[in-house]
Amino acid sequence: MSSAASNQLTWIEYEKAHPIIVPDTLSDPLPMTMDAAVQFERARQSRGGESAVIRCWGPTTFTARVHPTSIERTLCILDTLAKSCHARGFLLRCERPMDPGSGVSVVVAGVPIALSLSERMFRSRYQPTKQERRPQKGGAFVSTPAYSYRPSGELSITIGYRAGTWTDRRGHPLEMQLNEVMLGLRRCAASQIAKHEACIAEQKHMEELHRQRDTLRARIAAEQRAVDQFYREAEAWQEARILRSYIKAVEAQRGSRDDKGETVAWARWARDQADRLDPLCSSPSSILDTPRRQYRELDQYEILNEDGTIERIWG
Repeated sequence: MSSAASNQLTWIEYEKAHPIIVPDTLSDPLPMTMDAAVQFERARQSRGGESAVIRCWGPTTFTARVHPTSIERTLCILDTLAKSCHARGFLLRCERPMDPGSGVSVVVAGVPIALSLSERMFRSRYQPTKQERRPQKGGAFVSTPAYSYRPSGELSITIGYRAGTWTDRRGHPLEMQLNEVMLGLRRCAASQIAKHEACIAEQKHMEELHRQRDTLRARIAAEQRAVDQFYREAEAWQEARILRSYIKAVEAQRGSRDDKGETVAWARWARDQADRLDPLCSSPSSILDTPRRQYRELDQYEILNEDGTIERIWG
């Protein structure tokens, strides 16, 4: 049995042995639950009572979107969910505290997983009351929302990006599915870890492929340089042989008519040039070996110092 399958069985056995019970009323709620309750109440009062959608989010609580009539039930579920996460060693923290729409995530095995609770609602055009349709003092009208919402009572919990959703079903409300949510969180974390490890393995594989290609390219380039050098040396050696043959021919032709020893001097100089070309001989020194900086012409922005160095005075 693979380690992943073994972990799955361990998680399932744990959840079976630790059923999550959601109370009908809040009991010793966590601070994050109280923060959600405060946000819900403020939203309910500012958005027109029982016909608006209310939300809670932020760095200290889960993200939730429900109808005002579902506040108590939502708080009980969120509080029990948070306590169950603590009992399993899951961390609760906000990964993007500066994002106004973000909330607390569940961190499982080092993997942050977004979690939110929402309610399916029925939307309709908002019908202003007679009082709202009347002009107010100064001719202004009361600002009214575009839509009103009726509750369905159907709550859902979603984790990650389409990693899992649990919804109220007939005879199986969301309160009875929190153990499944815990399993979903573990599976989501395991999947993310496996994907991360696979990405690392793929990255290492690609890096190795590139390294092998770079090594092969360097070997080919080195081999090509050696071959080119070999060809150049062979050609130089052949040219040196031709020059020496030419020198002998010149000596044979001019030797008998050379009264001042010019042919001997020339032949000595010519053999030095052939030796400089021949890769099998040591290269005699030559004026041609003089570094170019010692004799090149200066441009208009350079001067020659007394020690023979060149100094640039502009540009």
